[in-house]
Amino acid sequence: MKEKGVYPYFRSISSAQDTEVVIDVAKMFLFGSNSYLGLTNHPQKEQAMATYLDVIVAQNNKLQAELSLANINVQKLNSVVNLYRALGGGWQ
Repeated sequence: MKEKGVYPYFRSISSAQDTEVVIDVAKMFLFGSNSYLGLTNHPQKEQAMATYLDVIVAQNNKLQAELSLANINVQKLNSVVNLYRALGGGWQ
């Protein structure tokens, strides 16, 4: 396969990944790439990914805040139970 210029292993690409790349100073077509539609470096895709990442970070922050609130509520309820116990309320 090498004689035909087909290399079935990974090689360093010295340009941006696209449908046409530079490998060892030679321009080559990248038929099996993830960029067969030419969208790898598309600016709208890059912006959409950044926006989506912002959404994921915000959701993670919200989840952490909700977990903290749940822990605070557990501590509050435990404090009420301990207060009732200290005041002699109905626990044996």
